[in-house]
This record gives sequence, structure tokens and C-alpha cells, in this order.
Amino acid sequence: MPLKGAKKYEGMTPDQKRALVISDGKRVEYFVCPMCMFNRPYRKYSEGRVNLTDIPVNDLFVLQVRSGGGRGSGFFRIDGESLRLEDMKSDPKYDSFLQQIKSRRQEILEVLG
Repeated sequence: MPLKGAKKYEGMTPDQKRALVISDGKRVEYFVCPMCMFNRPYRKYSEGRVNLTDIPVNDLFVLQVRSGGGRGSGFFRIDGESLRLEDMKSDPKYDSFLQQIKSRRQEILEVLG
């Protein structure tokens, strides 16, 4: 009977474990956001569960303040304290972050043509 879980990898170096998982594991394609490096399985896009244009940019809370108790209770966004890009423009505290977005956007547009 094949070993399961952690026992399967006992005594292996990290490189050996990585090689085994890559060769024997399930292959999953991920999209990685070129802005923030957040990733989602391609399947969510192809099934229509995630659409980058569902919410207008002006409606997105880019800086989200959340409160919660952790395990089991979850974290909930506090809309009155969360900020949209438009809100962030007027606070110098976010200048560096917004400049990074502008720079990255330009790089992405150059690559896409």
C-alpha cells in the first residue's frame, strides 16, 4: 500500500520532495496578477467564477480594513474605514503605493503592446 501524507516524504530533502510532487502531483494552472502576485486557479476564470471586470475599478476597496476573531468567525470588511483608489490619492501616506501601481501598469501595457 502506498504511503500517504507526510510519511511519504520522510527522509527526503526539500529538493527531492519538490521533484516527487511535481512528477506525481496533480497539475493545476494558476493566473498570477502582474500587479500584486495574488494567484487564482485558471479554472475559476474559465468557469466564469472570477471576472476581472465584474466590479468597476472606482467601486473596489483597494485598501481593506477588516475585523474578526480568526478561526471559525472569519474577518469582515469595515467599509467606512476601507479605501478606494480615489480615496487614497488625497493621502500622501499612499503616494509610494500608488506610484508603484502606475509604474507596474506601464510595464504591463508595454508588454501587451
